[in-house]
Amino acid sequence: MVLCCSWLQAATIDASVNLGQIELGDQVRYLEDPGGTLTYDDIRHRQDWIRNDRSTFSQGYSTSAWWLSLELQNPQPQTSWLLEFAYPVLDHLQVYVRYEDGRLQEFILGDKLPFWSRPIQHHNFLVPLTLDTGTKAQVYIRVESTSSLMVPIILWDENNFHTLQVGPTIMHGIYYGGLLIIALYNLLIYFVLGERAYLYYVSYIVSLALFVAGLQGWSFMFLWPNATQWNDQSILVFLASCILFAVLFTRRFLATDKPFQPWANGFFFGFTLLCCGAIVASFFTTYTHVISILVPVALVACVMGLIVGIVAWFEKRPSAPYYTLAWAALFAGGIVIVLSKSN
Repeated sequence: MVLCCSWLQAATIDASVNLGQIELGDQVRYLEDPGGTLTYDDIRHRQDWIRNDRSTFSQGYSTSAWWLSLELQNPQPQTSWLLEFAYPVLDHLQVYVRYEDGRLQEFILGDKLPFWSRPIQHHNFLVPLTLDTGTKAQVYIRVESTSSLMVPIILWDENNFHTLQVGPTIMHGIYYGGLLIIALYNLLIYFVLGERAYLYYVSYIVSLALFVAGLQGWSFMFLWPNATQWNDQSILVFLASCILFAVLFTRRFLATDKPFQPWANGFFFGFTLLCCGAIVASFFTTYTHVISILVPVALVACVMGLIVGIVAWFEKRPSAPYYTLAWAALFAGGIVIVLSKSN
């Protein structure tokens, strides 16, 4: 199977080694629409497109609308394709497909619309394409979002897509099932011992699971498919809850409220107030404003948690090494996520 994706002169891409999938990020051109006023008719004949030089089109946190363009050509017998936008928290996503015979298809997507309105029910955004052998199609994409603006575009052979989704879906099930088991186990310990550190840990695990599920589109798919406003807010609420309960767990687990670490207790008390404020603010202000507070708060909280753990380790507290190593892994993961959303 070979599919061609380009502009001006088609560049042949051998997709057989990729099991029927082609990442198209470096094949797109883009235009910025700062006022968000341009329409499909305005941009289709524009000549000032800029070629994207990254594997994924990304603009960080942007208030502009963005237009993407790419050309698809199919020289093979396979005619059914799927265009996947593998970032399910985009607010507004419009896809225009113009075929050689003049037909125009328009797909309106985004997490501001109820989940059932999608042409294909999937946690990512999917657009079905029918490309006859030897034909071309020009694709224009308009995207706008208050969340970090990333547009990973993947073209799939439809048959291979459904086959290859089984493995990742099972792995996601194992991940969330594992978190559920950990949460239930520690909840049982809390009921037996009455130690609040276990309750804070359970709350952290649940918040983490719901935060990640929100970023991956699973919560919108299964938990609140019609609650479009809450779907955005939930990511902020559960991110703030993750930080909040991680801080409360640290205070309790390492006893930072005791006299030997009053400086750490003061910092963590401040983080607690900030997280509670962010949860309340998520219902009254924009996603961008709240996330701009939560991201640095999360990073500083991770650094402080690591410092407190190291200090406790030097003080030869028995639980400190396990806590510090686990927190270091969390900190590394947080850095990776922040960098990926900022580029």
